[in-house]
Amino acid sequence: MKPLSQRLTSEDIVETVGRIDNASIAAILETGASREELLQAFAWFSQESDTMGEARHALSGRVEQVYCILIGDNEFPDPR
Repeated sequence: MKPLSQRLTSEDIVETVGRIDNASIAAILETGASREELLQAFAWFSQESDTMGEARHALSGRVEQVYCILIGDNEFPDPR
């Protein structure tokens, strides 16, 4: 198993979220998100964020960017 902090590949994305269009894969890769950040964004996208209990926090940074891509809103906040 690859470390969660390792940079994503297109295969990682498809393995995690299922088949999505190439533009979305490219946009997710462009964020520089790690596998862990993709998993966090996908949990929110899948409405599984309640499984995080008290540790749940608002989305920000690359997790928020990936989440926005997954929901089809590529107008996410600029992290700068």
